[in-house]
Amino acid sequence: MEDKMEDKDKYIEEILKELPGTWQPGRPEETAVLILPGKFQSFRITEGAKLWPDKGQYLFVAGTRGDPFYSENDIVDLTGKSSLNLFCQGWAEHTPDQMEWIVKLLQKRFSFIKHLIVATAAYHLPRCVLTLVRAMENARYFFQICPWPIWNPLENYPELLEEELNRIFLYQEKGDVAKWENWQQYKEWREFGKTRP
Repeated sequence: MEDKMEDKDKYIEEILKELPGTWQPGRPEETAVLILPGKFQSFRITEGAKLWPDKGQYLFVAGTRGDPFYSENDIVDLTGKSSLNLFCQGWAEHTPDQMEWIVKLLQKRFSFIKHLIVATAAYHLPRCVLTLVRAMENARYFFQICPWPIWNPLENYPELLEEELNRIFLYQEKGDVAKWENWQQYKEWREFGKTRP
């Protein structure tokens, strides 16, 4: 139990510090913005889309399960921006589905994209990042993750973050979320540009 508490502290320190200003953005033409909708998803989409196309020329909106689906036209109406570089997943069962989708999309259709800005609710970001690392490992395809937290004043961040951190350990046992050592290997690859973690 003590080891798990130490790991939780590491996740808080290592992942939550990966905020704007700590990562080096790529060139916009080599960068995409991934928005993970969910609760208050119109707010998430509107806020995340502010990064597009200035920081990333491509916008990907992951799918949802219980929330209304958003089409490309819905995103255009919501953000006031129109582009051929906009793609929506549609249906997604859970976070691993979303991450498998984006990894396959980049690997098969957008291999020139080197940086992926992951924009979602701040409390959800740590689990999203670790789930994405796991999806990359499974596909043996890696790129730079640029976490971007979306802060919603209507959400209780400390309480929601604690719930998410507990889910991290639960989903690690299922194999959906990267473990601490996998995160360290990914960071080493990201820093030193190795072929793979």
